[in-house]
Amino acid sequence: MHHSLSSRFRGALLGAAIGSSLSTLSQDFRHAESGLLSWRQADRAPAVPDSLKQATQLAILGAESLVRWGKLGIQAWQDTIAPAPTAAPLQFRGGEQAIATLPLLLFFHEDTTKLHLQLRQAVTFWAAPTAVEPSGEAQTEDAQGMGILGDAIAQILKHTLRPDTFLLSQLHAPPLAESLRVTLQLIQQHLETGAGLTSLREGLLKSSQISASHKAIGLALYCFLSTPEDFQLSLLQAKRTGYQTEVVCPLVGALSGAHNGMMGIPARWRFAAAVPQKALPVWERSTNEILQLADRLLAAWSGVCDPINQTIAPNQFPAIFAPGVMRPL
Repeated sequence: MHHSLSSRFRGALLGAAIGSSLSTLSQDFRHAESGLLSWRQADRAPAVPDSLKQATQLAILGAESLVRWGKLGIQAWQDTIAPAPTAAPLQFRGGEQAIATLPLLLFFHEDTTKLHLQLRQAVTFWAAPTAVEPSGEAQTEDAQGMGILGDAIAQILKHTLRPDTFLLSQLHAPPLAESLRVTLQLIQQHLETGAGLTSLREGLLKSSQISASHKAIGLALYCFLSTPEDFQLSLLQAKRTGYQTEVVCPLVGALSGAHNGMMGIPARWRFAAAVPQKALPVWERSTNEILQLADRLLAAWSGVCDPINQTIAPNQFPAIFAPGVMRPL
């Protein structure tokens, strides 16, 4: 089904936020919406790892800098995350950095060359956050892993994604890091044979060739590509992986939210997340704020003169037309 870019941008960010929130639930995932409501109504939130808080904060800062300047706001990241002159490199446990780059993946979806450059700059900054400008060689493995996610979102937004051949096309791309190549081959094998999530999880976790970040990204890709048309089922699989679910769930939520649009997110989950003036766990923003951020990000991408003040009610969608369609009466 074809969805508007507005619906896809909204679906990606809201899907990521819902995925982050649901990843912290300890009860049965099928009743997650009731658990989310109980947290919101009781004004209490689950414990969240500092590295994950940092990643979501970077994602929000990144989106705001793209809206304001149309580029990655390294200085804003530096001032907020590493204000001390002797700040240490950011300590991501494996995969959280992919969450931080989600706005980049949306904003630069039309130009994957520029997107991959921005990803390398981000990875370099995380390795040396006190540098005024990113310098040195980026961590190739991390950048390539996020690049795979970027290519998937780019194809989703351009309506060219073919879930059955996506990984094969990536394997035939320029040389991949060994960790990523083994990951993609294992996922493709399981997709073709229908071996299942349990078998894939065991294969990924047992492999000493695969980095922690690629294991998380690999599980997210499998959960999405195996059930691309079903947001709920994709997230259900992500939760059941039991491995870095705080990373896997938001990545799956972003991929499936972009693919199925905002209305592809189950209504009861959208309702549970939409308590007015209440922040979602982990992202610490209300649903309205997340949707408005998505709208401003789309406005900045499309060239609106003043995207910062672009405000659309959460229950409304902007009127978007192809060039030359709207004409004076």
